[in-house]
Amino acid sequence: MASTPKRKRRNKAASNPPTETQPQSGLMSHEDRETMIRTCMASIIPTNEDTFRRYMDEYHHVENNPSSSIPMQTATSQQQSADTQQASSQAVTPDHSLLQEITSQGERIQSPLSTYGHRANSSSSSISADLTETANFLVRNSLSESILSAYKSAYLTYNFFIEQSFQYNASPLPPCVHHLSTFIAHCYLKGFAASTTSTLVSSLSFILQLGNYTDITQHFSIRKMLQGFRKSKPSSDSRLPITPTILKKIIHALEFSTTSAFTKSLFRAMFTLALSTF
Repeated sequence: MASTPKRKRRNKAASNPPTETQPQSGLMSHEDRETMIRTCMASIIPTNEDTFRRYMDEYHHVENNPSSSIPMQTATSQQQSADTQQASSQAVTPDHSLLQEITSQGERIQSPLSTYGHRANSSSSSISADLTETANFLVRNSLSESILSAYKSAYLTYNFFIEQSFQYNASPLPPCVHHLSTFIAHCYLKGFAASTTSTLVSSLSFILQLGNYTDITQHFSIRKMLQGFRKSKPSSDSRLPITPTILKKIIHALEFSTTSAFTKSLFRAMFTLALSTF
């Protein structure tokens, strides 16, 4: 019996005629891109041509009349110099700095550069205001609130002394060795402790260095005055030693400090061991 011939499978992809690829949604077709390019070039070419012609006319005009370009260049350089100076003054001196916060002065403080300071020049105009504010933030963030409050208190004390002891227009800044030496003498007569006076002087030293002033606290006479202050008023430890009587009172106070029996026993052992050991 003759077998029937097998039918050949037709390739559906081959049977269907190739169709043009449809552009995806959201993408421009080739014809649209070509149209946009031609439109842009048609708009740019006249502008470039006019700019080139104007430049060439000005070039030939300056070449034929060299003296006419001098006033224009001078005015341009003067304007650039004025803009540079204005930008430099705004960038270098911030509106509100840590020194102004400590000294409570709203106006800008003119602080001369010390021997080790940097010289200001026109390149300072490149410093942006954001970088200056960031630098002030980093310096401000290095101090805790308690330290900042101590610096403010020391400056106010020193400022009040100068206003009361010298003429009305005297000011702590810029610093004066005579003012600081008389302030140390004032602290001695008022009965301040040597450690308290040293703390005040140390706070003033930070303020002077922050304002880029000369640190007069390291002056020879100032250091010798503080040394004599410490020798004439040595600090004495006012704390009393732990005696057996005081130990009994401390252990008795544990009954009112905690309700935990374990904590009471722990503290009682610690106090007794400390007295017996030291």
